[in-house]
Amino acid sequence: MKRVALIGQPNCGKSALFNAIAGYKANSSHFPGTTVEILTSEVIYKDETFELVDLPGSYSLSPFDKAEEVNTLFILKENFDLIINVIDASILNRSLELTIEILDIGKPTIVVLNMMDEAKKKGIKIDIEKLSSILGVPVIPTIALYGEGVDNLLNNVIKILKNPRNAKPITLNSTIEAIVNKLSSYFKEREEKRFIAFKGIEWPELKNHIKIPREFFVEIERINEEIEKIYGKDIKEFIFSERHHLSMKIAEEVVKISHTIEKTMEEKIDKILYHPFWGYIIFLLSFILVLLLIFKIGGFLEEIFVYPFDILSAKFQTIKAAKIIKPFINGTLEGTMGAIGVIIPFMVPVIFFISLFEETGFLARSAFLFDSFMHKIGLHGKSIPPLIMGFGCNVPAISATRIIESERDRIITALLIPFIPCSARTIIISALVSKFLGVWWALFIYLISIVIAIIISLIASKLIKYPAPGLIMEIPGFKIPSMKNVLIKTWLQLKPFLFYAVPILILGSIFIEYFKLYGAESIINGILRPITYVLNLPSQTGFTLIFGFLRKELALLMLGQSLGVKITEITSVLTPLQILSFTIFTTLYVPCLATLLILKKEFNGKIATISLILNVTVALLVTTLIIQILKITGI
Repeated sequence: MKRVALIGQPNCGKSALFNAIAGYKANSSHFPGTTVEILTSEVIYKDETFELVDLPGSYSLSPFDKAEEVNTLFILKENFDLIINVIDASILNRSLELTIEILDIGKPTIVVLNMMDEAKKKGIKIDIEKLSSILGVPVIPTIALYGEGVDNLLNNVIKILKNPRNAKPITLNSTIEAIVNKLSSYFKEREEKRFIAFKGIEWPELKNHIKIPREFFVEIERINEEIEKIYGKDIKEFIFSERHHLSMKIAEEVVKISHTIEKTMEEKIDKILYHPFWGYIIFLLSFILVLLLIFKIGGFLEEIFVYPFDILSAKFQTIKAAKIIKPFINGTLEGTMGAIGVIIPFMVPVIFFISLFEETGFLARSAFLFDSFMHKIGLHGKSIPPLIMGFGCNVPAISATRIIESERDRIITALLIPFIPCSARTIIISALVSKFLGVWWALFIYLISIVIAIIISLIASKLIKYPAPGLIMEIPGFKIPSMKNVLIKTWLQLKPFLFYAVPILILGSIFIEYFKLYGAESIINGILRPITYVLNLPSQTGFTLIFGFLRKELALLMLGQSLGVKITEITSVLTPLQILSFTIFTTLYVPCLATLLILKKEFNGKIATISLILNVTVALLVTTLIIQILKITGI
């Protein structure tokens, strides 16, 4: 099958284009040897089939972070037939730097001028034919968010796949051309020898991935000394500045700008969102509003979804079954009801609203808004997006710490993320605290998590002295979200839960029934009794906490089973104080298994162990302290 690689800078609308072509049929996987996720989809268009690969957004192919490294390794190691380079038409001069690198590869290429509507709003008019002539490849204008230009793009894709024509590189200055021609001679057998020569200069670690003769690096050292003598800069800086100059020159040739005096709606909105006072108020109110909507929508859906399971449960109770079979029936029913009737009603709104925030550009703006505050607690504004993503799922949030340049800041942020209530813990907070104690107690738990994260950050920044650098980050255009894209993102995140987590929840539910039948549950509860005693919880809840380590939703599901009641009737066996204690501890204690594994993979076993010990210690101390205060005050 023919293979098409989709490459573009962050916020260029590449994902929107992928969704417009592939829709919900996408499959996600990790690029071999990394934790960086790539999306693939089989596309059938006019009786022609090809595989579309959505590579992570990267500003260049000179690896400065994991995403750029994955893109470079994909080009050098994977087989593909065509590159679609998606660029933001409203910032053409910056976008073309990546295009110049892509043309060096020598593969058939199509340049997609996306976000043409944003360019028009800024008064930017692009001579597409002239740009295509300069680059020597087809240039297709699109507005991927609304599907405009997608048919034209696909027609060109099919045409090129049938009759491929390799792209030709853009010529740089004579000095660089002489250097790259000399270095390319070391890779005569490789089709992309020019690209390899550039990457060898810009990324010495390339030798760990492909075979490079030692003489190549000796030659680079010699050339570098000459360049520094003549131009006062090293060879890498010399190449980067030339690409930048060339991209600006091309943009000047093809772009005409008509300036408008009136401020755009985006500028007016941004002025409010970045206000030193109202910006924080709007963000916090939006956050609280979203949580309240999650509680209300989840509660409403739970009542609808649980009702048919209550009827089924009543009918099953009348069926006579063998002692060995009954736990299987009860476990399957309880597990299915917990997953579909209780967890999904709260999970869907959580994922939906986070996708909505991301789609509007609000998530990236939060990094700028909170940058000064983050510096006060010893971190960086770039820590904000991963922390906010943690409210959806801690696993991709930890992977997202790659955007943070400082390794020290990256580690601290990764240790803070497990304290952020993910969607699974939001489900527990919603189904127990919000429903039975009220939304303000639920918001109180979120406040505790945030305060703890701030305290830990302050302590860590005092222990590890290192100034946080200033924030340099591109803000995506503020846009009205595409409901189609939001729903696709919601489905892609919900799908793994349905196909992988639900079976685990049902199996866990069956196991607990058999553990109860044979008395194994009471042994584990006895071992964990010191912890449940300190937390003011019934001894039966000890077994529940172990399952919460596998998946946090399991802790909620098993709670009712361990206590012998449905979750919807939990107040018949737990006091409000006990519900609060269980929820606070479950929210703060051991990160789930997936979170620990991603910490180990992204960092090392030491960081994962520190996270484990830190969460358990803080959870015990904070929960015990709060419960004692509430007991004394009689609240």
